[in-house]
Amino acid sequence: MANLALTNPLTKTNKNENNMKGIEVNLKGRIGKYFFGALRLDYFSEMQEALQFCTEDVNTVSSLASLIFRLSLDNLNDPFEALYNGISRKNLEKFPKLTELVDWIKKEECGHYPVIEDMFEYASQNSEKSIVSFYENDATITVTVNGEKLIVEQKLGEFAESSGEGNIEDNIDSQEYKSLKSLIENNADFGFSSLEDFYGWDINKQGAMFINDWFRPKELVDFVDNTDKERQVTIYFDDITDWTFYAKDEEFNFKNLTFTAYSCAGDFRQSRCETIFNYLFYKGKLMDKEEKWAGDKGITLTIGDERGMDKLSFLING
Repeated sequence: MANLALTNPLTKTNKNENNMKGIEVNLKGRIGKYFFGALRLDYFSEMQEALQFCTEDVNTVSSLASLIFRLSLDNLNDPFEALYNGISRKNLEKFPKLTELVDWIKKEECGHYPVIEDMFEYASQNSEKSIVSFYENDATITVTVNGEKLIVEQKLGEFAESSGEGNIEDNIDSQEYKSLKSLIENNADFGFSSLEDFYGWDINKQGAMFINDWFRPKELVDFVDNTDKERQVTIYFDDITDWTFYAKDEEFNFKNLTFTAYSCAGDFRQSRCETIFNYLFYKGKLMDKEEKWAGDKGITLTIGDERGMDKLSFLING
């Protein structure tokens, strides 16, 4: 799948950028990531029919799809043996699309990202909007400007501690209000609430802004509204990783950073750690980012009602 892990835009420069400072915001730790999509209709139809040939413990499309998806993961046990214990090879061959998929994964030794691209549809084929990361208070943050580290592996929860707050009604003339207004106006497709619906913001001691919102990115809303709920999938990556966000500016100021979180992120994640943000903006522009994967604690896939609250619809609508 193209752009599941984004590349570093700072590697491409031109003469007009020589005076710009490179800004990097790095988050490191156990950072949860969710892919939202839908099982392609041809696979879904064959899996529904194939369930009659599966064992008793493989009794839903979700459980069968998970067995096939696990073929692409690093496993201690043989995932092909697990699949054929759930449905025999002879019975699987009654379904040409599933057989083709399984054989392709085995022949090409596919990793999970190519398999995701093949098995699932996703929002406007825009992988960045179809993947949401949750940066929680136990991660560490490092802020680097032109090679100089201004913040060095501080706990994100400590970095985000509020030293002041503001609300819309009492702060119309403030710089924070102007920044929030610009953020909303310049990101119409991102789906922020209207300015009148914002309660306010928190500011950390460096001056960075932290907001929660019921933002509803248009691509995600359209995908939820136009896709059969029984085919919708959530894949959770319990990753040990780090993400680096990039920007360029003539002068860096923490006040230009806006950390934004889904309003129901805590209910969605139900984690022992607090979600601090999901997206990061600099001067009202969504920052480019790059992922460096170090390891995982597991990957889980669920489809339809088996997702519980782990649904894209719940994340954006509550």
